[in-house]
Amino acid sequence: MEPLLKWPGGKRWIAEELGLLYKRLQNKGVNGITEPFAGGASISFVVEPENVQLNDIISPLTDLYSEIKANDSFSLSGINILNTEDNYLKNREIFNQNIKSGTTEKNPALFYYMNRTGYRGMVRFNKLGEFNISFGNYAKPILLDDFSAYHQFLKRAEITNGCFQELKVKQSHMIFSDPPYDDGWVGYSENGFDMNKQTQHAHWLASHKNPIVTTNKATPRIVSLYKSLGFTVKTYSARRSISAKKNSGEKVKEMIAFLNIKPSDIKKICFLDD
Repeated sequence: MEPLLKWPGGKRWIAEELGLLYKRLQNKGVNGITEPFAGGASISFVVEPENVQLNDIISPLTDLYSEIKANDSFSLSGINILNTEDNYLKNREIFNQNIKSGTTEKNPALFYYMNRTGYRGMVRFNKLGEFNISFGNYAKPILLDDFSAYHQFLKRAEITNGCFQELKVKQSHMIFSDPPYDDGWVGYSENGFDMNKQTQHAHWLASHKNPIVTTNKATPRIVSLYKSLGFTVKTYSARRSISAKKNSGEKVKEMIAFLNIKPSDIKKICFLDD
């Protein structure tokens, strides 16, 4: 199935190839996927493994997934989904006021609406904890009226909201980890995701015996970090399109690193540069 949300830096375009890798690993006893930084969860939604762990530190995101999992009649009927800037800003204000008041029953639907109609699906909160992404001005944003397929899929998912270090990964799962990239962006959380966090994340991954796939920007220090921990490090070209600058959408080198996966399985992945 297609991912439920738009997500900057999402891995939808490599999901089929990683799905083929997952199928090869199934023959070796793997029976699920864990995503410590779920975001749009492209890999899990496209591959549709029999068991799923979705974790993220962004609580409105995990609240949405949890609500769809629990509610077989989840819908947008309780909110105004008109695709105008005025209505978007009104919904954004309602969403933020709901967080302040603690009455967040409608926020999963509002978060979905803002993801689909806001600027490039970005998620950002200011220092006051307010969602502050601007209107996207899209002619025909996709707003589902039937979430039943996602309900059926998410019923098999374990959904958690917290730091990746708190996640207890199931032993039979492949880990796919797509952390905030080493590119200077600090919007992941209040304290950002600096090189110290990058290092903690890499060491946390390396402490597991599961098959592991992780991605990042191919900066020299990130490549060196993962190589030092025994990962097989590869690169590929990806198009980045978050920036509003003229060079937005240019291709950049990204890293994909593997651990506890045989080289013969890695070689079959066709989007790798080498």
